[in-house]
Amino acid sequence: QEGYLSRTPRGRVATEQAFKHFGRDFKEDSQGRLF
Repeated sequence: QEGYLSRTPRGRVATEQAFKHFGRDFKEDSQGRLF
């Protein structure tokens, strides 16, 4: 509901908004490296 995760055929992935919330740089290939 907050827009931090996106549902895809691969499963749920973090969005650019989630990376900004946690103070991380957003890169399309860094989905598994949020935490």
